[in-house]
Amino acid sequence: MRVRWASAPTFVLAAVAVFLAGVLQNTGVFSVAGVRPNFILAAVIASAFFVREWVPYLVLLLMAGVLLRFASGFDAGAIAVVGFGAAAFFAQPWLPGRPVVASTMVIAVATAAVYAIVDPAFAAANAGVLAIEAACNVLIGAVLLLGMHGTLGNDKKIRTTI
Repeated sequence: MRVRWASAPTFVLAAVAVFLAGVLQNTGVFSVAGVRPNFILAAVIASAFFVREWVPYLVLLLMAGVLLRFASGFDAGAIAVVGFGAAAFFAQPWLPGRPVVASTMVIAVATAAVYAIVDPAFAAANAGVLAIEAACNVLIGAVLLLGMHGTLGNDKKIRTTI
């Protein structure tokens, strides 16, 4: 069985997006009302709607995991983000609606689920913070998805049917 790689422009653009998301997330220079968005979660899920092949997407997930966790050991948040990214990749063809709408739903649910896994008490007590972060993540993901589509041109179709 031969593994086909994604087209070079698609993979490079997605890799740059994930890398820049990791830099923005780790520097903490961007926050909305004191809440730092999960740039990597948004970039990984947006890429799931654009990268066509599993192996290049796995490379993106591994890069995201490394960017989320520099120290040794397991981190529930990093594992959850990578896990939801993988789930988004496999579920994406069956999601209803346009890719931007489907990705916003997936990003919002994944944001809430990551909070529920990492710190359920905080998520339950701070619904406003969760809503702000989910809204920021959704906006970032939509911008990335539309940006990838616009940059690569109309010849690169987003994977879902419209």
